[in-house]
Amino acid sequence: MRKSNFDQSSTGLNLVLSCSFDCDRARMDFEECLVNLERNHRKADVWVFTGFGSIEAKDFKRTYKLGTPQELLKAYVSYQNSKDFSLCSLSEVKTVLGNIWQFDATPIRKTTTDELLDAIANDMRWDAPLHEFLEEYFEPEFFELTTTGYSQGDYATVIIPREVLVAYGHEDPTQEIADSFQETIDHLFWDAPLYCKLEINDEVDFHFTDYLKNTYDYDKGQMLEIAEKHLLNQWPEDAQKIIREFLENTLPESPEYI
Repeated sequence: MRKSNFDQSSTGLNLVLSCSFDCDRARMDFEECLVNLERNHRKADVWVFTGFGSIEAKDFKRTYKLGTPQELLKAYVSYQNSKDFSLCSLSEVKTVLGNIWQFDATPIRKTTTDELLDAIANDMRWDAPLHEFLEEYFEPEFFELTTTGYSQGDYATVIIPREVLVAYGHEDPTQEIADSFQETIDHLFWDAPLYCKLEINDEVDFHFTDYLKNTYDYDKGQMLEIAEKHLLNQWPEDAQKIIREFLENTLPESPEYI
């Protein structure tokens, strides 16, 4: 929305108000902050939050605190047999080992965790994503949030890498710290930021959003209060009256999405 008082130019003040929710800015912010990791028609799509470019999301991989090769193998045997390792028979253990092709002649005691993980990934390549096994048995080295929109079916899973939280100054990131980004994530997915500017005589650009803590919310009364506190006192009383009346008559009750 863009409105002016040019039909009242005899006042000596030319005023132009632009006020709307900025969909182009919303799209740019989304593309800068979020990269799709996984499309899933049965579950929520998975996205990686880059923290406004704090990391290169294309290089992101899910990593977990795996422990020793023996711990990893026990977990994989349990996963393949759908029961605790202590309940698995020797035959079941040997079957899993036999399916991990590169371990045909390699004792587990001589294998590194990374080598075993590669072998497991190869064994699982036709069955399920590796992370489905790992997330069931091991602690992730990243954090996840779920965001939901305003319509049924509007939801997504968002991964926040540990490196992003470190870039924000959190040397020892926790899920609680990751959860503090929930509002930011929700806005990026489902909302558009406000653009609200008053131009005066082609000389002054007053941006209302400079004085808002949350640029995704709009309240006409708050806009008028911002003008009173940060703009009008810079003008003579007759000019204040003109600007005040213009804003009262022109600021929308609910801005359009443009």
